[in-house]
Amino acid sequence: MRILRLSALLTLVGLRLAVGSAAAQEEMLRAPSMPESDLLHKVDPKYPPEALRRQIQGTVRFEVIIGKNGRIQRLRLVSGHPLLVKAARQAVQHCVYRPTLLRGKPVRVVTKIDVQFRLDAHGNPVMEKAPRRGSLSAGRKAPVNSGRLT
Repeated sequence: MRILRLSALLTLVGLRLAVGSAAAQEEMLRAPSMPESDLLHKVDPKYPPEALRRQIQGTVRFEVIIGKNGRIQRLRLVSGHPLLVKAARQAVQHCVYRPTLLRGKPVRVVTKIDVQFRLDAHGNPVMEKAPRRGSLSAGRKAPVNSGRLT
């Protein structure tokens, strides 16, 4: 009898968690990437001295959650050389995006961010061009029908 009650209780708790998770997912959009035009503040990563000395270059990829306010809420490493990860993480944590709007309301976005570390033929770091900056008051509108950003 106790086992049945415990099983029923666990099932009920599981259902509540599933409903709570579904509600949280409705508030988030998935986007393969964010347009650079929506990047309001970018911090270029500092090339780690050891990686520079060893001529290591490559891409560090994170999966991130961008909050309703456009700031990075959470990031998870997907791939990248260990000597480049710390510098990439520090740069990404300071990115600020234009808030994404769905039906006129800001929503959280799950996306991937790549940080490039490149060297020229002489072994010097190659700097990317600065992104365009936009107005903090405007928001990017998400497609209503598909639920996915392009």
